[in-house]
Amino acid sequence: MLLTIYPMKKTLLLLLILALYHQVNACINEYTVDAHGEKHFTEYDEFYFEPFDAKTIINRLKEIEHSLKQQYDFKLHSDYGVNLLKLGCTPEALQVFTALIQKYPNQYSIAANLGTAYELSGKNDSALKYIKRGVELNPSSHFNSEWVHIKIFEAKLNKYTPEQLANADILKLGSVPPKKIEQKLRQVYYQLHERMPFTPLGDALLAKVIYETAQHTSESFSLERGILFYNIAAIYNPSLKEDAAKKIARNKQLQKRYKVKEKNTHHKIFDIAILQKHRPLKGNYNYKVYKVG
Repeated sequence: MLLTIYPMKKTLLLLLILALYHQVNACINEYTVDAHGEKHFTEYDEFYFEPFDAKTIINRLKEIEHSLKQQYDFKLHSDYGVNLLKLGCTPEALQVFTALIQKYPNQYSIAANLGTAYELSGKNDSALKYIKRGVELNPSSHFNSEWVHIKIFEAKLNKYTPEQLANADILKLGSVPPKKIEQKLRQVYYQLHERMPFTPLGDALLAKVIYETAQHTSESFSLERGILFYNIAAIYNPSLKEDAAKKIARNKQLQKRYKVKEKNTHHKIFDIAILQKHRPLKGNYNYKVYKVG
């Protein structure tokens, strides 16, 4: 579930993320160990959770309103819709993007954001249509990770029963060649970072995706980070807690066998306590309607 902001703001955001990563890693690059004892080089791939802050978002909305009052800019108008989505004002954001798409049907950011607005509105058929349209317009968007978004949509449309979901293979990572699995996992991490602030605890589908991520991370990249994802999956869906505990115990046994001493930089920037209290924002904002120029 990704929101796309326009180039200048997007560039600044990416630079900020990389800066945060650099602060964590300093100039040190580490190796992780997978379930087979193989070491993997890691750099700038930490996964963290950052809930939205209502005050910050409202301030940003007011800034955009001031700018749009001076001069209309469809890119700022799109960013207005993005911040409404973050605040939890989904119907209002949907109005923004449905208006914009009429005049700017070939703008990637607008198509992708409209897809997200439809998803948050529970209109998954329309959501998938516009997310796929966004990928057509910009195949390399979000570090080539939109395939994850599409897989999740497809799973939603399948309307799995709890039993079917438990046995489903949502991400299909088992078919990924070994040489490409680390890259694919990083793309999943990126998508989860974007999706989790919008997703309430108890979401069984997201929990399943995180659980699959834990399995493949453990097998192919890092036992330590696999433990982290098992813990997160159990927070999203407590019914996974018992099985996740067994997998965590297995990872720890393998760590002892391979004498793994990772420095847990990953855990230092992931606050489990914050996630346990997570609730997506449900805003109430007196938004302004702008004529699409």
